[in-house]
Amino acid sequence: MPPDSRSADLADRCREEVERFLLGSKIESTHCYELFRMACVRSDQRAWDAVYSSFSFLVCRWVVKDARYRSCGEPVDALVNQAFFSFYRYVTPERFDEFPTLGSLLAYLKRCTFTAVSDAWRRNKRRSAGEIATDPSEMARSAAEERDPTDAVALWQWVESHLRGDRERRLADLAFRRGMPPREIVREDPEMFPDVVEVRRMLANILRRLRRDEKRHEFL
Repeated sequence: MPPDSRSADLADRCREEVERFLLGSKIESTHCYELFRMACVRSDQRAWDAVYSSFSFLVCRWVVKDARYRSCGEPVDALVNQAFFSFYRYVTPERFDEFPTLGSLLAYLKRCTFTAVSDAWRRNKRRSAGEIATDPSEMARSAAEERDPTDAVALWQWVESHLRGDRERRLADLAFRRGMPPREIVREDPEMFPDVVEVRRMLANILRRLRRDEKRHEFL
């Protein structure tokens, strides 16, 4: 079976498994797990789109159930995208075997969701503190105490070092910083990005370059 047909077949079967799960049945992991494998190990873009389509509702549910969500100052779609992006960066072909079941993959995706909401909540808290603080030394102290252990500036510089041209820099800003899905990116900037399929292809190429970088583990 050709790769495109294989991923399409798995996507259909995984969707059926998810639908049965929503109706109260226990989710069967066979086809969904293989779909994750094709997305993460083979970098199959169709499989990755199907993973997003099949499980974004679950990530959305995790986001809105988090008590900090209403105070994080960011839309659900942006947090869902950030969770999937973090998952994709970590679950590389070399690491996929660390997740032997669908349950373990979803557990890590849930962890990425928790982190996305937590990071957004801290950013919003810092912004709020900056707006009301009047003592510069107090503002600096507060920022130091709230700083994420991960150096976000260094992470973004690393991402930028793999971008080629203004279009990719604009795309990375919209997709990774602002959390826009491909269709929203096309609506936001139709002159630069007139086609959803091309946006997905460009994002896949950027992510593939990031994965191939030997220094990627410093930023995961």
